[in-house]
Amino acid sequence: MSAELEIAALVDKLIPPPTSKQAAAENGNGRRGYTLAASAVRRRRVQWLWEGRIMLGGVNLLVGEGGLGKSMMCVGIAAKLSREGGATVIATAEDSPEFTVRPRLEAAQANLDLVHFVHISQDGVDDGLRLPDDAPLLEELVAAHKARFVVIDPLVAYLPGEINSWRDQSVRLALRPLQQLAERQLCAVEALIHLNKSMSSDPLRRISGSGGFGNAARSVLLLARDPDDPNGEEGSRRVLAHVKSNVAPLAPSLTYEIKSIVLPATDGFPEVETARIDGVGGSIYSGRDLLGAGDAGEGDSPLDHACDFLIAEFSDLPRRAKEVINAARDAGISPRTLDRAKAKMHVKAERVGGTGKEGFWAWSLSAPPTVAPLEGGLAKPHEMGENDSAGC
Repeated sequence: MSAELEIAALVDKLIPPPTSKQAAAENGNGRRGYTLAASAVRRRRVQWLWEGRIMLGGVNLLVGEGGLGKSMMCVGIAAKLSREGGATVIATAEDSPEFTVRPRLEAAQANLDLVHFVHISQDGVDDGLRLPDDAPLLEELVAAHKARFVVIDPLVAYLPGEINSWRDQSVRLALRPLQQLAERQLCAVEALIHLNKSMSSDPLRRISGSGGFGNAARSVLLLARDPDDPNGEEGSRRVLAHVKSNVAPLAPSLTYEIKSIVLPATDGFPEVETARIDGVGGSIYSGRDLLGAGDAGEGDSPLDHACDFLIAEFSDLPRRAKEVINAARDAGISPRTLDRAKAKMHVKAERVGGTGKEGFWAWSLSAPPTVAPLEGGLAKPHEMGENDSAGC
């Protein structure tokens, strides 16, 4: 026998061929693991609620400064979907269904029977949605309506205090049930999040809280002011930029305009002034352009990340030093970098409550930095054209 055949025979004895495409293991405590060969996994085509921008079967994010129209954009999408017979489930913590959301739905010509507001109660008392604990309840409601669009507005309002929004692992654990819900119900979960107060030009770094929000999402859209709006910050034009996609190339940016709408008094309802957001056309501006920093790399260093963290943590309020240090550690910021950021951001430390056991050290921003201003079709559930209105 040749040397090559002898080696091959020896290898066959040491590494026997697999006898099964699947293996399983149990730990005795009810947890079970198994493997599945890639050949047994079915290849699937990505499905979209809004072609290239909002994925069915996944968690999507819509991010932007407060008051610029994120909720209005989702209302418009829900209205467009409803006109084609698709249902939406909305959890809204900031906008009143009576005073704000229903009028916007009417302005966007929604089928009101196909848009449903989430209410969760405890012992008959309205208690509000809590994630991830109430994800099974939410899924039952989504399944009951066969909803294709689920809006969580804003996401952080439904996360309990024990969820550390600056800790990547904590955020991922909170979002996992929403991802599983989206996969099982083949719906698009759209979570709304505000931007933090940093000066970074990286849209994913500007998402308030941990990077885990952006990392866990399949697709991220940014809504910001249109740099070409002749009325500047007082103007009504917006740009929707696609800043992340795990499953497809980034879609082109789109321009929108917020329009005032007066709903006449009818059927016992009073006259109401509301608004909707209508599509205008395309835009040349990317997410980085909209956030206004000059250099592509600006705001991306560990020190810049630590400074962004301090701005978001403090705002105008003092914080216990120990809490900030622990949160910085969870956010992946080293003690040395945190010290450098403290010096750069003029963090002031002072003793509160005396020198005894009741006292503690508090940090605050003695001279908060000036934040740079923002510069610079769904005819069917998956067929919204670039010039179509996104709704209210």
